[in-house]
Amino acid sequence: MRRICNRVIATPSAALVAGQQVRSVYSIWGSVVLEEPMSQNKTWAERITSQHEYRSFINQTIAEVPAPSGVTLSATEQYLLSAIEDDTKRLLSVDWTFDFDPFWRDRVQQHVDTFTIIYTEDRNKFAKIIFGNSSSNKEAKLFVERKLNVLKATIQWAEDTERVYSAIANARFHMQREVFDAFEREKILAGCVEIVDDFKKRVPVDFSRKAVGELDNHLMNMRHWIWDCPNAKRTYSRRLA
Repeated sequence: MRRICNRVIATPSAALVAGQQVRSVYSIWGSVVLEEPMSQNKTWAERITSQHEYRSFINQTIAEVPAPSGVTLSATEQYLLSAIEDDTKRLLSVDWTFDFDPFWRDRVQQHVDTFTIIYTEDRNKFAKIIFGNSSSNKEAKLFVERKLNVLKATIQWAEDTERVYSAIANARFHMQREVFDAFEREKILAGCVEIVDDFKKRVPVDFSRKAVGELDNHLMNMRHWIWDCPNAKRTYSRRLA
């Protein structure tokens, strides 16, 4: 019995040794085997400093964004631009209230750090060995910077929207469990309407429809927990009518 078990265990191992060594890159879409094994013909230092081979961003799981005419992008710049565009679309497609995840701030900061490394001449000397130095590519820097500023503005107003939603959710939690007087509940609802109206004055037009629309849904949820609110209806006729 022991001989049979040893034979079964040893058979796959021998097949793996006999076959060619490959290293797969795993992603959410599956695994991609590199064309050339990373363990052959290249040292660790050569692999980590190569800008065109053995880099994780060569096997992307995001759509590649073409460079504008007249602008040449390196592999790192191409990855950064594509990641910024993809994250902007993803961030605009998720709900900024209950579905907003705090990892987005870290994700955007990662793009900011990468931009600083490759485009700032006198900073991050060691990191430039790995990511490359593109500080001389002024046209690409301006183009990527515009895209990055859009993403930074998007994350800022997404966080502000989530902050207002948190205030509404906390007020609703308190009202449902501790406030049973109709007039007091009406005052809590009016306070939430004031918060949303103040936020609406500050949010840019580009993000107003999404942010305010999502907050209005939660105001209507607050309205559901109040039997009637004649004073609030009279004060905020367009909101609570």
